[in-house]
Amino acid sequence: DVGTLELPGAIAAVHVAATLYVPDQQHNCGDKTLTGLNCHVKTYSSLGEVAYLWRQNNRTMLKLKHFPPGSILVFSMNPNGMAQCIADLDDLLTPDAIRAPLEGLSLSDLNYLLFSCEAEESDRSGGKRGGYDIPGFGPLVYCGLMGVCAALDAERVARVQLATSPVVENIRAGDWLLDYFIGRLEPMPGLAGVRSWLERVQTVLSRMPRDLVPFHFDVAISELCSQAASALTAQLGVAASTSALVRDLAIATAQFWGATPSAPLHWDNAKRDGWQRWPSLCAGLPHFASGFMRNWGRDTFISLRGCLLATQRFDEARSTILVYAKVVRHGLCPNLLDAANNPRYNARDATWFLMQAIQDYVEMAPEGTDFLAAPVSLKWPVKEWDTDLAHLEPKTIADLIHLICAAHAKGIQFREWNAGSKIDEHMTDAGFNISVRLDEETGVIYGGNEANCGTWMDKMGSSDKAHNRGVPATPRDGAAVEIVGLLKSTLRWVSSLDDKAFPHSSVKTSTGKELSYKEWNSRLQANFERLFWVGEDDKAPTSLRGFYRDTVGATRSWQDFQLRPNYPIAMAVAPELFTRAYAQRALRTAADRLIGPLGMCTLDPSDKEYHGDYHNDDDSEDKAVAHGWNYHQGPEWVWPLGFYMKACNIFFPQLPAGVSPKKSPKASPAGSPKSQTGCEDEDPRFYRQTLMGLLAQHRRELALGKWRALPELTNSKGSVCHHSCPSQAWSIATLLDACRDFDLTDA
Repeated sequence: DVGTLELPGAIAAVHVAATLYVPDQQHNCGDKTLTGLNCHVKTYSSLGEVAYLWRQNNRTMLKLKHFPPGSILVFSMNPNGMAQCIADLDDLLTPDAIRAPLEGLSLSDLNYLLFSCEAEESDRSGGKRGGYDIPGFGPLVYCGLMGVCAALDAERVARVQLATSPVVENIRAGDWLLDYFIGRLEPMPGLAGVRSWLERVQTVLSRMPRDLVPFHFDVAISELCSQAASALTAQLGVAASTSALVRDLAIATAQFWGATPSAPLHWDNAKRDGWQRWPSLCAGLPHFASGFMRNWGRDTFISLRGCLLATQRFDEARSTILVYAKVVRHGLCPNLLDAANNPRYNARDATWFLMQAIQDYVEMAPEGTDFLAAPVSLKWPVKEWDTDLAHLEPKTIADLIHLICAAHAKGIQFREWNAGSKIDEHMTDAGFNISVRLDEETGVIYGGNEANCGTWMDKMGSSDKAHNRGVPATPRDGAAVEIVGLLKSTLRWVSSLDDKAFPHSSVKTSTGKELSYKEWNSRLQANFERLFWVGEDDKAPTSLRGFYRDTVGATRSWQDFQLRPNYPIAMAVAPELFTRAYAQRALRTAADRLIGPLGMCTLDPSDKEYHGDYHNDDDSEDKAVAHGWNYHQGPEWVWPLGFYMKACNIFFPQLPAGVSPKKSPKASPAGSPKSQTGCEDEDPRFYRQTLMGLLAQHRRELALGKWRALPELTNSKGSVCHHSCPSQAWSIATLLDACRDFDLTDA
């Protein structure tokens, strides 16, 4: 007996009213056969046959009168005033009505509307507003629309009854979430139209019964989020026919381009124009969301090609390059930008990723080589840091490129500003001494020392208990393979430019000799594989052969021969350095030993120093892992995978677009029944079509993960690393660039 039901509004339609009758009978069945039962269904032509109905206080009262077990009644309601509410909401959800407030929004506006993690939100509101925390569920990872849409999607998967979700209950109980969305848009003039649209939606929802609000909230907010994402992809040059993977990667790039008061791209310009006018490219969320940790030179220029150039955000890429160019000092790009206010120059690789980004901008932006004439005025003139190079004070980007190359050719030697605990509480005194030198005979640049870590593998020990404080886990001093590859890419490029675009032909070395760019390029070409290839005849302290050294000339000499994911970076930017057969063998070695579910192992798992699980809060006495000393000693980082895929695309024969690879686990001789390309070095594992299969888990993370992103790294075998950024710019950028590279090759 269900008693009397009180229903808001009026019954609009009866869909099913029926009873299933099963007469008493014996049920016979064998061991393997189910015979079933004879039965029949009685249907009712009207609701009055099964229930009493009456109206009371503007509600429909329903009491069942003939509803035995086996009965079913399905009807729909038209709650009081709902017809007009639904009509009003439908008007707001027409394509024209919902797209109008989204027209003309900047990338920074869309970042704020869709994303904005709690640290960014607090920064942008002066600490007055943080994330939205739902009782029983927890905080939404984004303060923008994507936060609640991702949460509702997750609840749909996790719960049979969505109505029991704490997210749905919060929306049903009050207008707090909608008030939050509307309130956070108030200080953003560019989003005034969206705010007005949300206020009209709120007015309509306020007239509905509270039980029905969550459904219509979901419809409205999800549609706004979807249309904002479509507006974003249109701005990013993503065609409607593009694959879901590429679309999701492109949308994810917008998580990182945003404005914050504590970390504008340029401090002085932000004071003049307002911080909203100077957004910057964040390294990762939420750990690098605000303050001086938001903008890293290395991360910015590894990410710039995928996040800004591949998505046609040429103005944003241009402004980023020009701001970093302005603060070049000692011939180096800053590692930490700190809004061009207090940059830190302790990275040897950031400069060469900047040089690659300039080359990429010239290649991909409509401006082309005209960009090389863009004006540059250094914040710290050359005469303040190297009187020997003062005559090279740059006036253009081309001049800046020449200055950087000249500084490296001459040699760089300085001590960091404010050396000591003020800028690094863990580093020992020797670590603040920065040095770079050119080997004139080979064209290779060397740098660093055992007390600092000037490449992306930059973990500095910090545990007194484990005795690793001030000891870099991976100093990678000497010649790092990816830096040599980036240098070669720059030399090849500037040697190919005409005198009008690049009016410089040579540099002076530390001995005072003239070294032309073409000769420098040739020397590097002639010596690279002799120095870096580890073949059968090599006297390496490891049994492994068939890969490229990670460094040459490291103080810890055995670390030269450690297998790491850095040589594919050099392969992707300077393929001319590599003998094809050696490159293929090295890529097979990486495929067999380094590829994980999401990223690449930062160290061969068979290496004695391998520790694949990173825990930054490890307070043990084990030097190898305490305070996360093994950050780059095995955990699987995502961003190198993009360069690996690009390298495979370059060095292995590829199938034409639209041709599916046959199942074949090993390489097949040319002309054999399994050969599809007719090349002797064919290997189906390295077809573009097969390589895309590596991204299956990436697709799931982007489509279903609450951050709608890819993490900085994972622990061993793809397990979740809780101390990693769950959303990292270069992880998104290099994979988007690789996918774009595949599409262009097919074209």
